[in-house]
Amino acid sequence: MAACRRHEITEPSQERTSPLVEASTLALHLGASLGTAPRFVTGHTETYNRAVNGVYRTCTRAPAEKLFLDHNTRGAFAYMRAADALGRIHPMGVSHPATLDLLTHAREALDDAYEMNVELGRTLDVDDFFFRVRPYYKPYRVGSVEYRGANAGDFAAFNQIDMLLGLCSPTDLAYSQIVLEKFPYLTPDEQRRLQASFRHPNVLDELLTQADHVDQTWCRELTAAFLDVCRAHGRAAAQHHDELVNGFIKRPSEQIPAEHLAGITASGPPLDVLLRALEGLRDRWLAADRNDIPTRHAELAALRALIS
Repeated sequence: MAACRRHEITEPSQERTSPLVEASTLALHLGASLGTAPRFVTGHTETYNRAVNGVYRTCTRAPAEKLFLDHNTRGAFAYMRAADALGRIHPMGVSHPATLDLLTHAREALDDAYEMNVELGRTLDVDDFFFRVRPYYKPYRVGSVEYRGANAGDFAAFNQIDMLLGLCSPTDLAYSQIVLEKFPYLTPDEQRRLQASFRHPNVLDELLTQADHVDQTWCRELTAAFLDVCRAHGRAAAQHHDELVNGFIKRPSEQIPAEHLAGITASGPPLDVLLRALEGLRDRWLAADRNDIPTRHAELAALRALIS
């Protein structure tokens, strides 16, 4: 179905129902069986894509697609390691001696994710990605419903880190809408992880309650380590947005005639709408000083002041 969309055999904006009846029937059956949206999703193309003799399934034989999937898969696992480390803090309490180790593990994993994206940006050819790989990730219809394309962010770990650190809040309407929109595109185990993150307190707020102990070594070390994790998360997010999204989606799109931009993104919304949403996410992760969206700029500044 992705291949038919890529080669414009189907066009969801001009159809009320998919002409691929048999494929839609099978997709609906598989989606219901697996507990996901009835189209291929990132978890299936990356972390559940079994390799045989070093080769896993791809849409094309283009080296760019393998390079893209290799790096995104390894990057996703780095984010999962960070999320796992942060998720183990709450049951023990932020002042537990092991928390410092967990924050260190999270920061190291986020540094790995950053390096993976830097390498991807350095080695992936922009035109090969934009014209040969990206079209397979465009939205298409299954039956009468249009589903957005697979997205590299369709794992729980990204949002787990946001909420466990406290950089994003489940009570932020715009952020929650972004998170809930991607639920059907997660595998069931990822859905459970993300649901749990909505119930857990965050490290930032817990550290702020420990301000009276800032004269003690453990509190200062934990606060410094936490700020390092936030910097690592923000650095990786900014690099992904400013270099990968802008470099591999925005700038190539500027060369495309306006009449062909309607279906340019995998996520469904028009490109300018998507880019504004991604910019808002980036600035939440960076705790940027903005008054039009909620960020934790003031709270992080207060933590830095405590140990300066």
